[in-house]
Amino acid sequence: MTHPPAVLTAPRPFEEPALTGSPTGSSWRVSSALPVSYSVRTCQDLLDPGNDDLEREAFGGSSRRRLVIVEQKVFDLYGARLLAYLDHRNLAGHVVSLAADESVKNQHLANRVVEAIDGFGIDRKREPIVVIGGGVLLDVVGWVAGSYRRGTPYIRIPTTLIGLVDAGVGIKTAINHNGHKNIIGSYHPPVSALLDPQFLATLPSRHVSNGMAEIAKMGLMCDVALWKLIAAQPGELIRTGLGSTDLSIRADAQEILSRAIHSMLAELQPNLWEKDLQRLVDFGHTFSPVLEMAVLPELLHGEAVALDMALCCALSNQRGLLADGPLEEIMSTLSRLGLPVSHPATTPELLVRGLAQATAHRGGMQRIPVPVEPGSAEFLEDVTNDELVDALTRVRRIARDL
Repeated sequence: MTHPPAVLTAPRPFEEPALTGSPTGSSWRVSSALPVSYSVRTCQDLLDPGNDDLEREAFGGSSRRRLVIVEQKVFDLYGARLLAYLDHRNLAGHVVSLAADESVKNQHLANRVVEAIDGFGIDRKREPIVVIGGGVLLDVVGWVAGSYRRGTPYIRIPTTLIGLVDAGVGIKTAINHNGHKNIIGSYHPPVSALLDPQFLATLPSRHVSNGMAEIAKMGLMCDVALWKLIAAQPGELIRTGLGSTDLSIRADAQEILSRAIHSMLAELQPNLWEKDLQRLVDFGHTFSPVLEMAVLPELLHGEAVALDMALCCALSNQRGLLADGPLEEIMSTLSRLGLPVSHPATTPELLVRGLAQATAHRGGMQRIPVPVEPGSAEFLEDVTNDELVDALTRVRRIARDL
């Protein structure tokens, strides 16, 4: 089934003002507004030669040439189908495959993307780059696209669950540097994001679990119906690749995907450039950046997020916000999704360091989002080191009983 696109548009805050100052003056004020509009669209079987979605969305316009950058593992699985699609539809797609994972999400990989663009000889206004892969490659190509000639359009086609519901639908781009996750980046929206859940059929179960962490995040923060769908059958969602291999669970899986994407976009749209640093989508992202980089490549992003969420739920419980029953349900559901809730690397020292870095990133305030109950949240401030130790102890005790 092909769904109509969800169009994400940042409201124009004011009309374009005139330049202030005089021709003979010594001071001027320059003001400008930057409206943003891009489509996020769910498609089915983009690489079917009979499906015109990919041609229409990615190869339209006065030029039909495209640089197509594909993650190496995705090319191994789908390269033959992609090349057959391009040939069948007489599309001038030049395909480049690159290995991409968190351990190489750096300037070196970005430079390889630049070299591919230079080698192709792109027309930066008429020939958007097409990127097909997981969140790492989407982030890196997006970062290069925003920088190359100060702005080149691109189209995202995520192939992982975390890409479908998180990395593929926003406007942030990034690379890692100097031991810091996503420390260098920009806001560069794609022309469009094409979401094909059929890529999930070949996704390893660990990576399905990885993406479910971000979906669970949105359910716990702002969509109780989404959380209930997850909590009702976490094991089945993982076993079937979110319904990609089992018709009996597909309807629920499609609703889970739609709700997750919608709730993410609804939270992002009013705050695309993060002018407001108090964000529900930062749940699970207070301690996880430091943790993920500290043990790289041991933990996937969603696994680090799950560990962070478990700790923040315990903090909420200690503050009297989240009751014991919901806390235990959350921990159990995360575990049944194949996600860790405890890890030896989550030491008090690491948590203190993570909180300090998050506080610096959030304008000098902690702004820690925590659930009060599934679908409802508050923000914590002034969390102490002793609270972190107590929460960590509580999480480890619950984890032993799961």
